[in-house]
Amino acid sequence: MTPRERLEVLKLSDVLAARIGNIVSTLQRCGRQHALVVDTVNGGNGARPIFASRIARQLGMEIVTTPIAQTFAEIEQSLCIRQIGVL
Repeated sequence: MTPRERLEVLKLSDVLAARIGNIVSTLQRCGRQHALVVDTVNGGNGARPIFASRIARQLGMEIVTTPIAQTFAEIEQSLCIRQIGVL
């Protein structure tokens, strides 16, 4: 599960005004397969997910979202750096 502080949250009003390309671009830029959409208008507090996989399936295409490292530890992990002993 994704910790609360790392969730991507979009406002419903922004999503309704956006084109599908904007949503896909946002997911790609964030390196996420999903985002949470919240409705804050008129005291609403509902939340709905958006999934890149569902968008891809409905469009009949592949959507690639590559995670973006947020810390040096994540960069190191992605590079699989290993110490090599010197002979």
